[in-house]
Amino acid sequence: MFRATNILYLTSSFLLFSNLFYRGESCFFTTKTFVTFVNSLPQNNSKPLYVHCASKDDNLGNHTLAAYGESWGFKFCPIPFTTLFYCDLNWGELFMSLHAYDAQWSYNPCDVHAERMECTVHVRILNVIPESYRDPILVHCSSKDNDLGNHTLTNNQSWGFRFCVKPFSTLFVCKLRWGDAQVGFHAYDGKWLFTDCESSEYCTWRVDEHGVHPARVDLVPTRMDLATYLDTILLASRLARASHCAPNLHAYRHAMLSALR
Repeated sequence: MFRATNILYLTSSFLLFSNLFYRGESCFFTTKTFVTFVNSLPQNNSKPLYVHCASKDDNLGNHTLAAYGESWGFKFCPIPFTTLFYCDLNWGELFMSLHAYDAQWSYNPCDVHAERMECTVHVRILNVIPESYRDPILVHCSSKDNDLGNHTLTNNQSWGFRFCVKPFSTLFVCKLRWGDAQVGFHAYDGKWLFTDCESSEYCTWRVDEHGVHPARVDLVPTRMDLATYLDTILLASRLARASHCAPNLHAYRHAMLSALR
């Protein structure tokens, strides 16, 4: 009798314990996470949104969100500091990649930050070159993990992107080409201690015939041409490195003002 009771107890315990690990039913030590994509693109545009998500171990296949408000998602049990799901989105000629879930996020956008957009930064590049100059600006921005593609800005056009910041890690580099002139700069760097962005959520870069600079700070004299501006940026970078300081916008400003005196 004792033996039968113990066998029954061990069997029921094993079934209960196995159920904890049963994929799709429950998680052990963590809470099940749901990731959802919702098509909120303009209703007057007939192009569908194509979504493809995967992790190191799972390929979730291709999905099409054709109508406004249509959604698709997936669920999983996250493994602390390990789970990573990345997704590719394709809408017409536009393409982007993003981390839909990263267990290494310092700030989890799935929590209260997402509702209040506290972790989201909006970067915008604005073409304010006078209409008398006909050459458009060619823009290409990328980070270590995301290539945001090529974009063309004519007079008074803008383009931008948004992301959730990883402190001391996030870095977006943008390259601009205007005719024969080109420049590369850090549109956002998580290592910045001080920024010339409008706020913690918005960072706008203005491009005119003299160069590129933060929209809230007019650093470039009207008589300075793009070549001189780029030379000054290079000088600022060298001075910043020579002084063993991180080459940020404040170092650039100081070197630029010194060079113009």
